[in-house]
Amino acid sequence: MEAPRIYADVNAVVGGYLRDLAFAQSSQQKMFGCKRAAAATLALDRPLTDLVGSDGAWPKIPGIGPGSTRVIREVLETGRSPTVEQAIEASGRRTVGRLTGFWPGSRIHSLSADRD
Repeated sequence: MEAPRIYADVNAVVGGYLRDLAFAQSSQQKMFGCKRAAAATLALDRPLTDLVGSDGAWPKIPGIGPGSTRVIREVLETGRSPTVEQAIEASGRRTVGRLTGFWPGSRIHSLSADRD
């Protein structure tokens, strides 16, 4: 019997990581930038996995800069973001409500494997 597939809203997961990163920021400017990137990610009408080009290139998405793109790449490749986890650790704060706990052991980039 084949194991059931676990599906997740990749944009919600990435948005959750970006919100966590906002929470860990020491300046309001950086915090607002992370919140803006999270909102832009959550507002997309297509999954992030559909937006990455065959060459790995990303389209320009208003509100998402290089730091946020790094977080997106990490989450899509591994299902987690060491960048965010390190920022949280360095801030001494704890996050609540992270969206990444819905599918333990799964990898987000494998969710798009059936897509062709």
